[in-house]
Amino acid sequence: MTGATIPWEGVVWTEAWQVTAPQDWPREPGDTAAPDAFFATLRAAGRGIDAARFLAHALPRMGAIGWLRATIAAEAPAADRASLAAIDAWLRAPDDAGRRAAFDCALPLPAEDPAKLCAAAVMFSGGSLAPDAFPATPAPKHAAAQFVAAGVLLCTAAAIDPAAALDRALDAGAARAIPARRPD
Repeated sequence: MTGATIPWEGVVWTEAWQVTAPQDWPREPGDTAAPDAFFATLRAAGRGIDAARFLAHALPRMGAIGWLRATIAAEAPAADRASLAAIDAWLRAPDDAGRRAAFDCALPLPAEDPAKLCAAAVMFSGGSLAPDAFPATPAPKHAAAQFVAAGVLLCTAAAIDPAAALDRALDAGAARAIPARRPD
């Protein structure tokens, strides 16, 4: 775990409870802090699973899905390559056809393949869940983040050292909340 926190300028929330409330977390001491500070508190308290869930919901959807994809690359190299290629294509150029292609490619995979969870996050990231010929059916608002959190936790739990893998994933995810800065 990294020591000092850098403000999460890439996150729109100003207080942690704004992230936890839609997840039906009970209010807790410290949840009025900035999201980066609350995340650091979760990690310091040994609540890595909660920190992953929190981060998946705090990040913008594209950032969260990119985080899961990077976690898969680092921690689950045996994940389905065809599905990951479709996910990568969507991340480069997110559109409805690519969203559906990523999901369709991953549908036959077993539930424990993290590429399936990543593809589900892509599918539930926006647009309609219904086939084109049917009325639009939006995804539940926080579904993509839930798939991201589940995927990150699945990848890290299967590692040789799950605690170290989760720490690496949380560090990488937190870095996505800090926008890249151009040198002046």
